[in-house]
Amino acid sequence: MLTLMPHNGSILIIRMSKIILFAEKLLPISSPPVEGYALIIEKENIVDVEAISSAEKRNPYAKRIKIENAVIMPGLINLHTHLELSGLKGKLSENMDFFEWIKELVKQKMKITKREYWDGVHIGMKEMISTGTTAIGEITSESISPYIINSYGVRGKVFYEVVWPSEFLASYIWFKKKREFKRFNDSELLHAGISPHSCYSLSKGLLKRVSEYTLKNEISLSSHISETEEERKFIKEGKGEIKEFMEGLGFNYPLPFSAESPIKYFKKLGLLRKNFIAAHAIWVDNCDIEIMKESSISVAHCPVSNTNLKVGKAPVTSFIKEGINVGLGTDSLASSNSLNMWDEMRMAYKLHRENGITPFNIFKMATINGAKALGLEEKVGTLEVGKKADIIAVKMPESSSGDIYSDLIRETKGVHLTMVSGKILYQEGTGWN
Repeated sequence: MLTLMPHNGSILIIRMSKIILFAEKLLPISSPPVEGYALIIEKENIVDVEAISSAEKRNPYAKRIKIENAVIMPGLINLHTHLELSGLKGKLSENMDFFEWIKELVKQKMKITKREYWDGVHIGMKEMISTGTTAIGEITSESISPYIINSYGVRGKVFYEVVWPSEFLASYIWFKKKREFKRFNDSELLHAGISPHSCYSLSKGLLKRVSEYTLKNEISLSSHISETEEERKFIKEGKGEIKEFMEGLGFNYPLPFSAESPIKYFKKLGLLRKNFIAAHAIWVDNCDIEIMKESSISVAHCPVSNTNLKVGKAPVTSFIKEGINVGLGTDSLASSNSLNMWDEMRMAYKLHRENGITPFNIFKMATINGAKALGLEEKVGTLEVGKKADIIAVKMPESSSGDIYSDLIRETKGVHLTMVSGKILYQEGTGWN
């Protein structure tokens, strides 16, 4: 607000409802990078993109924010997280394969207190926001993270995780989970979805209940699918390490599942649809990919977690070639080293550049593709007039290869500024708002 005192002694109050935000370069993602341009932000929205000189002349009372030696771009979208597991960072041994890891994870989760879950979510949120994440796809098993995420002012969806591999008590388990889901009141920024954990951790009857309920109520879904080769063996033959692991927990299955793959199994149950996010999706064949394409699902690619747990390399190039939407996710601090999306972008480029994936492809995965997966592409993911002001500013690369996307992937670790809906959540040097 600007207060002026004219010569006649009256008081003139001018509300500075607009912000002129500019830096050395803008990366809209929806169009090529530009220099000498500013974003005009009013309340929650980007209302104009124009030359800096013109923007200042046409908006003399706007708040002017210039970020030196920086690049302004859309906020990053972390499509697959488990923030409640952030307190497990460093507590699981390194160099374990997936099944060693998941057995240890089950043991560690039995030791975690509610307070530790709570503290872990705060730790994770601060790391993500300070490194440029403005929207997330969070999996909650304890119903703790949704309320904390809401308090930080980021955008996204929280998926209430369902796990119960037996038909015994399945109706009761589903009743309890629906009650938790309904208890969360969607806000302007954060909405709730359902996460059937995986093809092997829910009974067939429970998966059918999830499918019918979410289809009827148009609820978004996110699930771990085809993360390991063993999943295919288990779904097809009812054998292998997954069967041994689940029986070790005291569960027995009416097997086999009568499906050739987890993707085909979920297809039979009616779970695959446009608002379905497939986390990992590594062990898929050409038939699976065709089903994924026809179903219009999205993939949450988690290259760091996949590498750490030695589960394989997702066929990202094939997904993109077939028009399947691919975003990026960090997974949890129980399987990844950080929740910094720039680390995920670096790993994704390292793994897939030999197969033709470009730095710009990586940027799309981390921005507009993630937005599409969450059903937010009309609101965020690019810097365009009419979209919400979910924006970050990062340091200009110190050296130039001629490809700004490549240079940023190589050098960026944190951000100067993180903004959601026109509100600055974090600013380097001044900290949290």
